[in-house]
This record gives sequence, C-alpha cells and structure tokens, in this order.
Amino acid sequence: MDVVSSAFARQIRQLRGERTLAEFAEFLGISSSALQRYETGERAPRPSFIERICAQCNVTFEWLALGDGARDHSASIALPLDELQLLAAYRQAAPTERAVFAALEQMVDARLQTRLMAKVLKGEALIKEAKAQAKTKATA
Repeated sequence: MDVVSSAFARQIRQLRGERTLAEFAEFLGISSSALQRYETGERAPRPSFIERICAQCNVTFEWLALGDGARDHSASIALPLDELQLLAAYRQAAPTERAVFAALEQMVDARLQTRLMAKVLKGEALIKEAKAQAKTKATA
C-alpha cells in the first residue's frame, strides 16, 4: 500500500464517521464493495475521484489524499493537483531520491534569478532612456 492509498484509507474511514458503508457509498455514488476496498487500502483512488469527494464533503485534497494539512477548505491554501502530486512524490521518496528534488530546486532558483536579473537590467535601461528623454525635452 502506497502513502496515498494508506492516507486515503484512513481519511475516508474518518470522513464516513457513523454512517454505514452502504449509506456513505451511496452518497459518494460508488458501490459498497468499492468503498470497502478504498477503506482497506486494497484499491488506490484516482485523483479525479479524490477531487470529487473533496467537493462533495468540503475537505481539502491534501487532507484526504495525504492525511496532511487542514481538513476544511476554508482553513487551507489550495494547491493545484500537480503540486500535490509532486508533494506526495517527495514524501514517498527515499533520502537519496530527495537529492533529485534538491537539485531541481537549485536549477529552478538559478533560472528564476537569471530571469529576475534580466528584468532588473531591462528596468535600468528603461530608466536611463526615460532620463535621456526628459533631459532632451528640458533642453529643447
């Protein structure tokens, strides 16, 4: 059982609360046997199914899929699905695999710094141009 299946199994059981398996399955629009497989971790949920449950039950994707963060949408900062999947992959990664994430982060930081520097230089050029135009107008 992977991290998402394990967390989802735990959270879906908690979300069901006092309702019977049949009642909650009907509410979700799935069979009781499918719900039971989710609750035991035998079946891994698709992201689209998790998103549907989140909308129906007003819970966050991170809480339901990963067992992390705020349960209620109103108390959380929503992350896009691709970011949540990246977060899940990082949490499942072995320490040596996490080095890949660190290297990627450094590459992104370097690229962002390069783009920022280009914008700063462009801004400085625009300021020089504006000053030159102002000086030309003042002497005319």
